Amino acid sequence: MIPHGYRIRPALPADIPSLAGVERAADERFAAVARQLGLPDAALAQVTERAALERGRQEARLWVAISRGGAVVGFALATEVAGFAHLEQLAVVPAEGRSGLGSALLETVAGWAAAAGRQGVTLCTFRDVAWNAPFYNRRGFTAIAPGDLSPEHARIARAEAERGLPAATRVMMVRRLPATPA
Repeated sequence: MIPHGYRIRPALPADIPSLAGVERAADERFAAVARQLGLPDAALAQVTERAALERGRQEARLWVAISRGGAVVGFALATEVAGFAHLEQLAVVPAEGRSGLGSALLETVAGWAAAAGRQGVTLCTFRDVAWNAPFYNRRGFTAIAPGDLSPEHARIARAEAERGLPAATRVMMVRRLPATPA
């Protein structure tokens, strides 16, 4: 359910330049946690590449949350990985946090996945950060054991580790979707 006064819609070309700022603002919440987890500063300084956002927009797998005032205040970027929709990024600016926008963006991705006949939605997140794995767990996601990862999902986990995100702090999660009748 989209919170009153907000909108979620597919991203437009004009939205792309603002998304790096949204992602950086959302990542500011991690500053103290990052130190506790021993993350290098460079790991959180990275934002989703503009080309990846533009590809997502062109392929109708990038959505934005629009505030009551008309500003872009959040976004979700998904892709397809091994028969699943994979949530590459979900970001909401802190000033709009705890409003339900993150959940609404997540449900938008799940709706896209279901319409495309995907098995479910997967994502990688921090295992012990309250607004990460526990947030997704409350929304029907469960951890995937490392040995149960598809080769494609295992590559995603390895790429994260190469970017400086310690594997011990991360978890791959899945929310299975009901099978659609043939």
